[in-house]
Amino acid sequence: AQKWDGVVHKWNITTKTWSDLPALNPLPRYRNSAIAYFPELGHLVLVNAERGVLFFNDSTGQWQTIAAAGLPGLDTNGLLAVYNAVTQTVLITGYGSPIHYRLDASGTITRMQDAPVKLGISCSTVVPDPVSGKYLVVSGNICGGNSATAYAFHEYDIMADTWRLLWQTGQPNV
Repeated sequence: AQKWDGVVHKWNITTKTWSDLPALNPLPRYRNSAIAYFPELGHLVLVNAERGVLFFNDSTGQWQTIAAAGLPGLDTNGLLAVYNAVTQTVLITGYGSPIHYRLDASGTITRMQDAPVKLGISCSTVVPDPVSGKYLVVSGNICGGNSATAYAFHEYDIMADTWRLLWQTGQPNV
């Protein structure tokens, strides 16, 4: 198995070339990380269970820690970071957990109320609606859900921190 060397590669669309950002030092023991670009901040956001939340600052060429250590309640595997252009936020969550956080354009990280479903890679698909800014969340029983409500479709308003069930197994198709 290959090991991550701590280097994030950057693609320059204009010059069509790759370059390397400085390696994370020290290298985290938990190599699973989530990455999202946050244009309003002008930073690449990296979430790592051990190292916390870091920004790569293009102007200084350095990694900057904004939340030391891991975010409480997030698993070391299956981290997810999803940027939303409408709300100018990043939703951060971990594998198989209802725990999630909001990173806003001021760089503030806020723990939100627990989701009604398990979030993270392999547990759900999370995408922002490009018109309303609400996150659309499709979840399944791959993370050990109960067969009566194994599949569900929710809408999540990250600004109001409210969840709305749109459909679940056993309901008629809309």
